[in-house]
Amino acid sequence: GALLIAPNFIDWNRHKEPLAAHATAYLGREVKIGGDITFRLLPNPQLSVADVSVAAAEGAQQKHVLSLRQLEAKVRFRPLLEGRIEIEKIHLVEPELVLEIFADGRAGWQGLGEGDAARRPFTFGRGGETVKLEDVTLRGGRIRYIHETAGVDIGFDRLNLSVAAPSLRGPYKILCD
Repeated sequence: GALLIAPNFIDWNRHKEPLAAHATAYLGREVKIGGDITFRLLPNPQLSVADVSVAAAEGAQQKHVLSLRQLEAKVRFRPLLEGRIEIEKIHLVEPELVLEIFADGRAGWQGLGEGDAARRPFTFGRGGETVKLEDVTLRGGRIRYIHETAGVDIGFDRLNLSVAAPSLRGPYKILCD
C-alpha cells in the first residue's frame, strides 16, 4: 500500500535534472525542464511537466527545436500491469516546433531522437500494437519553418489538433482547427 501512495509525497521537482538528462540521452539534444513536475500514481498514473524545451541543432537561428508551456499525460493503470500502454490523455499546451533548413542544406531536426538511449531496444509488449492513444491534444500550437538559403521564415499560429488511434500502427483519427 505504501508504495502506491509514496509518489504523492515525493517532491518531483528535485528530480528535474535526472529526468532532463534521460530525455537528453534519448533525443540526443539538451532537454530543459524549467517549470514544475507533478506525478500521481492512483487512480491512474498522471504526469504534468511545465516549461519544457529541446535545444536546436548547432548553428540554428533559434534556440529550441521544440518548446512547450505544459505537458500533461495520463495512462491507464491496469493495462500497464498487462504489458500494454493505454494513453488516456496527452495534452500539449502552447507547443512550438521550429523546422529549420540550414544554409548547407542540413535539416535542423536531423539526428533528433537518435541519442544513445534511443538506440537501445524498447521491449514492452508487442511494439506499436500495445500502445493505444485515446486523447492526444495540442492547444495553441505554433509551427515555424525557416529556410536560410531561400530566405523563408513562415509561421503557423494558434494550431489546435486532436489525435486518437487504437494502436501506433493506426488507423489515426486526426481533427484540426
